[in-house]
Amino acid sequence: MATSQPRPFGDLTPIGQTRRLRRLARDALAHYPLDVARLTLLGHDNNAVFRVDTTDGQRFALRVARPGNRTPGAMRAEARWLGELAHRADLGAPRIVATRGGETVPVVAAAGVPEPRACLLMTWVPGRMLDERPTAGHVHALGALLARLHEVQAPTDLALPTMSRVVGTEGDHGLLGGGHGEAVGEPLHTLLLQAAERAQAIVDRLHG
Repeated sequence: MATSQPRPFGDLTPIGQTRRLRRLARDALAHYPLDVARLTLLGHDNNAVFRVDTTDGQRFALRVARPGNRTPGAMRAEARWLGELAHRADLGAPRIVATRGGETVPVVAAAGVPEPRACLLMTWVPGRMLDERPTAGHVHALGALLARLHEVQAPTDLALPTMSRVVGTEGDHGLLGGGHGEAVGEPLHTLLLQAAERAQAIVDRLHG
């Protein structure tokens, strides 16, 4: 009697893909010294991100990377960089959690998921999303945080990705795009756009 084959991962609905990625996430968490009580999906767009609650009240964030988005080597470099940032208490950076074997980016395979996935477990940073209605105070705090971030020197041996566009200026989804001008007030929004243009000119010179 023939048995039915599972549907290809790419043909599944988002709910179906999430169900399989949840199994992969649980397999990944088995490599950590944690007793997991609950696994909650936070988002499945570029990567799948899960909130991990443990039986002793701890909370973590588990990122399951999309294949081709970042190599495990690039994610290990990111983990090292986050480790450097975690030494600065004023930055509020998450701490990377290693597996029992000391691996920061385990690569895990699971039945029904076509490719092994690189995973990254971080401590939980409490807060709430402000991307929909940022206030002038939020934007000011973000600028101050970015200034402190740029004071930290990245290790020279890390192959970290670089960006050639100023973040937040492109399209309706950027912090300075779409209807966010109304949220922060038009005079401030115009000032921020002018600052972004000046910053972009500097970035262009650096990449030129």
